[in-house]
This record gives sequence, C-alpha cells and structure tokens, in this order.
Amino acid sequence: MVKLSGEMAGRNDIEFDAVVSDLNALALTIPGLSQIEWPTQENFRGRMKLKLPVGMMTSRIEGSVKRGNGSLNIGIKGRVVNVAGGFEATVLLTGESGHFAYELTAQFAGWLASLGDGLLQSIMTSQAREFEGNFVELLTVLNKK
Repeated sequence: MVKLSGEMAGRNDIEFDAVVSDLNALALTIPGLSQIEWPTQENFRGRMKLKLPVGMMTSRIEGSVKRGNGSLNIGIKGRVVNVAGGFEATVLLTGESGHFAYELTAQFAGWLASLGDGLLQSIMTSQAREFEGNFVELLTVLNKK
C-alpha cells in the first residue's frame, strides 16, 4: 500500500467549492487521464495511462466522487489492459480559504504489485508531484477570474 499527502496554496478568496465545481476541469489534474465520461454526476469511467519502468500502460478505470463539507472524496478502481493487474486508490481533497490538501492511498494487485513497494512508491510520488503541478495550474486559472 502506498500513502502520500501534499498541500497546495492559492489566493485566500478562492473557495473550495469553486475549485471542485467543474469535475471535468478537476479531472484534467489527474496525471495520465486520457478519457473520462460521467454516466451520472457521481460516477465516472475512462482510461488512464500509467508511466511504468517498462513503458506506458493503459488502464480502464471507474470510480465515484462524494462531496462533503469542504472535502471531495474520489475512489478509483483500475485494471491494466492486457496485463493481470490492477489498483484501487482513494484521494481525499480538502480545502479552506485558498489552502488545499490531498491524501492518496493506493493498493496494487497482480503484476503491478510484483513491481515492489519501493518502485511503486517512487512511481506514485512522481504522479503525486505531477498532480500538484496540474492542480496549481488550475488554481492559477481560477486566480485570474
């Protein structure tokens, strides 16, 4: 299991609900997300490209989004195409007065799990840093509004 967390900052007048109101814009902050559709307002499915040492691998994903007071909980399940392996991840995004934080927990199965904890931690850390950069870009766009 991999656990990561981080913090990002924006202007103090940017409200959390403004950041998470457009789920398609928020989805663009997820590294490797190449396709997403929303059968309902709380459920999604799509494809994600995973950067692995052996190259890029595509995963079919599905998940749900649950809104709370000042929080957004995202659950994702993925199956790697043409490989016996997958993952489950949860991301808790919280925010208050321009200060945003996330907590990521991910578990891997099958072939992905065989990569080992150290390598998976490294891969997920890289993905988390990319997410942080993408999220800060989203905040920059909101700062201009």
